[in-house]
Amino acid sequence: MFAAAEKRDSDVIKYHLRATLTKLEAKEASLTLEGGQKIKWPKDKLPANLTVGESFYLVVSKEINTAKQKKEMARTILEEILNEG
Repeated sequence: MFAAAEKRDSDVIKYHLRATLTKLEAKEASLTLEGGQKIKWPKDKLPANLTVGESFYLVVSKEINTAKQKKEMARTILEEILNEG
């Protein structure tokens, strides 16, 4: 995933991990990362419509300050969504 950003040599979405929502509690969610590591994550920092068993990506990036960076991130995400299946 996010190959489009890497092809453009961009740091906007260069570092990411696939995660699966494994459990929802009152304030926390349990996630399993692609390497099998389990972490707790604040429930309010996940999309409201995410359900147990669904996978998604955690992305680490520098703060996005410029309009160009925001546009690049949006383009990259859209390209990945459209090219996924």
